[in-house]
Amino acid sequence: MTDSAQKKVIIRADAGGELGSGHVMRMLALAQALQKRGVSVLMASIQCPDQLLCHLRSSGIAHHPMEEVTLGGVEDSAQVLSLAREQQASWLVLDGYHFGHGYQRCLHEAGFKVAVMDDFAHTEEWCADLIINQNLGTEGNTYRNDIPAYRYLGGHCFAMLRKEFTEAAISHPQKRGPIHHLLLTMGGVDAGDASGKILEALEKVTGTNLKITVVAGGGNPHLESLRQRAADSRHSVKVACNVENMTKLYNEVDGVISGGGSTCYEWLYYGLPAAVVELAENQAPIVRELERTGAALNLGIPEDLAEAATIQSLQAWLESPSPTGEACPRVDGKGADRVAAALDNKLRITIATAEKSWMNGYIEQSVKEGAFKEHEVTVVHDAAKAPPGDMLFLLSYWSIADAATLGKHTHNLVVHASDLPKGKGWSPVSWQILEGCDRITFCLFEAVDKVDAGPIYLRKVMELQGDELLDEIRAQQAAISLELCARFSAEYPYSCATGEPQQGEESFYPKRSPEDSRLDPHKPIAEQFNLLRIADNEAYPAFFEYEGKTYILRVSKKASPSENRETPNEH
Repeated sequence: MTDSAQKKVIIRADAGGELGSGHVMRMLALAQALQKRGVSVLMASIQCPDQLLCHLRSSGIAHHPMEEVTLGGVEDSAQVLSLAREQQASWLVLDGYHFGHGYQRCLHEAGFKVAVMDDFAHTEEWCADLIINQNLGTEGNTYRNDIPAYRYLGGHCFAMLRKEFTEAAISHPQKRGPIHHLLLTMGGVDAGDASGKILEALEKVTGTNLKITVVAGGGNPHLESLRQRAADSRHSVKVACNVENMTKLYNEVDGVISGGGSTCYEWLYYGLPAAVVELAENQAPIVRELERTGAALNLGIPEDLAEAATIQSLQAWLESPSPTGEACPRVDGKGADRVAAALDNKLRITIATAEKSWMNGYIEQSVKEGAFKEHEVTVVHDAAKAPPGDMLFLLSYWSIADAATLGKHTHNLVVHASDLPKGKGWSPVSWQILEGCDRITFCLFEAVDKVDAGPIYLRKVMELQGDELLDEIRAQQAAISLELCARFSAEYPYSCATGEPQQGEESFYPKRSPEDSRLDPHKPIAEQFNLLRIADNEAYPAFFEYEGKTYILRVSKKASPSENRETPNEH
């Protein structure tokens, strides 16, 4: 099926007890992103606490309660297959460490596409069409997979956040001073009472008393002791149970101590200083990567919190938390949309170009000839009128798209004809030809707040012979620009993981004006030939002044004899 409105995805995930709530909660984010695309979603669980079931229902996600059998066993997979056949599912998505190679193979051999979430290579062998690992530093992972042509989405650009985070404004400024209001969150269960151990460690730090908000799930077995610790603490401690508005808390606090699971991507999204505790073995890679990139202080395992060295590190961090600067990983909140696009395959693409741009004819021809085949493509001259979608390409668009317009798309992309960060600004092709360049690098990059400053996804070089006039130059420029856009779309969402930050010293070209087409009548044509090449015969024709009069030149190239050969006269 190619129509996303007809697609059905079954998500298999469990929660509660030692499993915690993370698997179901991140699958809720994926379900929300799929629903936004018109894909029907059904989540199936053998165990899932009532609190989470209420959360699913309030989000409009259908839930199928399965019979209580061994998690990940033969009877489990049999139930899922029966449900998949009944629902005519296009994908089966598995999130849980009990879904091993045999389970995956059973579903795949029954003819279903299988997607599996991974965190730490929980099985040595795989049988999945798509493997997703949203964790930091996992971009280059490889797997022993029965399906040689499997696809892989790796890295924190695929970190999945629920819409309660991505649709809420981030109101607090970047934190740069000591922490006064601290958020403590150790997941929905916290069976090992890491929260209590952290509160005990915080009693031993010196200095100003803190305001501490402890988030505890309804399944936390240590609620009473946490409340007693809060009452006895020298700090101002509040224990919040079953919090429904985490976005409000993230905007109120100025620092976080969390477990090393999916919660990390929430505070990274909010740009908050953080310290992390390794609550389980599968969190170790995330914690190490957060420490390596300077995104968080590593507090070790819960048993380490009583050690003097850990308390000393915690003390120093509270007084001077590491800023979440440019070197720290950024989570943009669009990971679930990217994963949903991989399951859907049909992208929603808008190309915006100025109404009078020379690019219009090339864009129309490219779309007509199927450069973006199998995708839904809209062409507009006002970016604000673009429908929400996966990507907005701004090509020869002469206005600045506002934040509300850019916010409607997972990606906002620009093609710029210079080797960024050199040559930012206006008319880079013209300026480079005037400089004598015959090789011009085109970059496809993400539009950000700063001009021409976003990460670069793709590059391609345009090679010139030196005799091309403006129409010929523009034809090559359009072909390369549209090729880069089509490549990014064809390889999406894998292409978005290739983005590289711009490096090096930046430079800017100024805006060209009619005066820039002025020729000097006292100089030879050969010295000014490049200026003639880039002259726009209609908008900005070449001109010169001589003895008080202005002369306008319109430049064209005579066809070569081989291009203009006529049939000989037979008479």
